[in-house]
Amino acid sequence: MGPGSGVAVQLGQSWFQSLGGLGAAREHLMEDATFTRLREVSLAYTFDQPALRRRLGLSSIDVRVSGRNLKLWSDYKGFDPEVHTGGAAVANRGIDWFTNPISRAWVFSIGLNR
Repeated sequence: MGPGSGVAVQLGQSWFQSLGGLGAAREHLMEDATFTRLREVSLAYTFDQPALRRRLGLSSIDVRVSGRNLKLWSDYKGFDPEVHTGGAAVANRGIDWFTNPISRAWVFSIGLNR
């Protein structure tokens, strides 16, 4: 038996509103999280000139480039106003401790059609 064994620990409202529950919302720590995000941009082009069939034996070549989460416009000082600790839980919205921002991604593809 170690120290504190047999001692009841009460986890009441005061515990959740202190540092045990990561603290209550403090008005002076709140900020506007309004944002605009360039979520996705895609560009595609199909090359289907007769020379492709004569020279390469292809009917067309499709070229595509796509980008996700390319730009975020916000005065929010945290990582990302869309990310928070609680996932989809409404109660934890706005708490962005221990989270990572949404990643940016680029995809480039080429399709060869016979």
